[in-house]
Amino acid sequence: MNARKKLIIFLFVLALFSACAPTSAENNGLTNAPQAWFDAPLPGTIHVPPNPCLIVAHGASPAGISQFEISINGANALALPSPDTSGSLVTLTQDCGVTEPGEYFLQLRAQDNAGNWSAYAETSLIIEGGTSTSTPAPTSADCIDKLDVVSESPLQKSHMLPGQQFTKTWTIQNTGTCVWNADYRFVFTGGPSPSEGGSPMSVSLDLPFGSLVSVPVPPGQQVIIPLPQTAPLTDGWYVGAWNLVAPNGGKIPITYGGGDSMPSLYADIVVQAGTPTPPAGAITVERISTNLVYIGGANCGPTEVTFVARAVSPNITAVVLFYRFQTNNSSTEFQGIAMNPMGGDLYERTINPTSALGGAVPFDAATLQYQIVIQQTDGDTSIRTPVFSDITAQACGGGSTSSCSQYTDKRACISNGCNWVEIPGVVPVYECRDP
Repeated sequence: MNARKKLIIFLFVLALFSACAPTSAENNGLTNAPQAWFDAPLPGTIHVPPNPCLIVAHGASPAGISQFEISINGANALALPSPDTSGSLVTLTQDCGVTEPGEYFLQLRAQDNAGNWSAYAETSLIIEGGTSTSTPAPTSADCIDKLDVVSESPLQKSHMLPGQQFTKTWTIQNTGTCVWNADYRFVFTGGPSPSEGGSPMSVSLDLPFGSLVSVPVPPGQQVIIPLPQTAPLTDGWYVGAWNLVAPNGGKIPITYGGGDSMPSLYADIVVQAGTPTPPAGAITVERISTNLVYIGGANCGPTEVTFVARAVSPNITAVVLFYRFQTNNSSTEFQGIAMNPMGGDLYERTINPTSALGGAVPFDAATLQYQIVIQQTDGDTSIRTPVFSDITAQACGGGSTSSCSQYTDKRACISNGCNWVEIPGVVPVYECRDP
């Protein structure tokens, strides 16, 4: 095998087993820690009964995946055995288990055969028909206040130019039983101790929590706290600490990624002239050549689909296209293939579904799902598009596709000549309808 083929295989394997979620405390710092992520539902997906409500997720680990754990709205987690304990990349398909109208917050993690847990992956789902049916949390003095830091940006010890303006954000989840209302406050509580060597940020804030986020925030809900900042003018390491404070004046206990306890929320930067934090990068799908591709024959229409993506990052090693075929009853595994650079941040790749399926025609019609990922020089693959579902793979000579009502994604609906219609109500509902 020549060196070029070895490099392509190496990059593909790296892309396959990297994920965007940070390693949880339970992973004990392992570099090959298990990963977990949702393919469906994507955040904010509106599900219209009686269509099947499915969760499609992945777990990845060189040690193999032993089990998954799924919770909905913070309820007791459901333990599910891995469909394949020997595979390094495992697909889990599970009925979502909810039918009542409302909004649902889903969490997922995976455990490998060595006993290590992944970080939590998260998504949300709206069942058509009204607002959440979850029981309101108690608001009395007997409720318990807790919060978990799901993610933050920029990360700790990010480099900033002197005087550089930035917005520190924390994505936090209400993991207690109290409803956070307008009586909660967001308070600056200082900086590092002198023994830690850093300098405190020159900030003094005591803000109503409702001035930063929409309140009330019930248990289980996530919110993003945005806090505009300006880096000090003098080089050095600077830390600012903030706390969410309850109406009784007590600081709310904090965990990080469901694990380690933290005394505060931190903005932690290193100011140094000439070394700003590199841009995180971005990936977008610029064009797909067709929304309907045929398999098993050349006389029905397009037999190939070409993807063009724009990838921006200072550390790109490869841009990888992942794709699979999804029917009502099953799906193939995601396959990955490197995209070809076109210049000007553009990358292109053409696939032939008939060839990808080994010449077989296993269905009359399926959805060709795809996602495009930037593989960076450090192995990180956190810059990725959502999983798109706007291409239909049709058997040449097979049955016709279903009516417009089969599409639950706006992009897929419009791309297939249908009308995306809003149905007014307390919670707007959208349907894909025939023209």
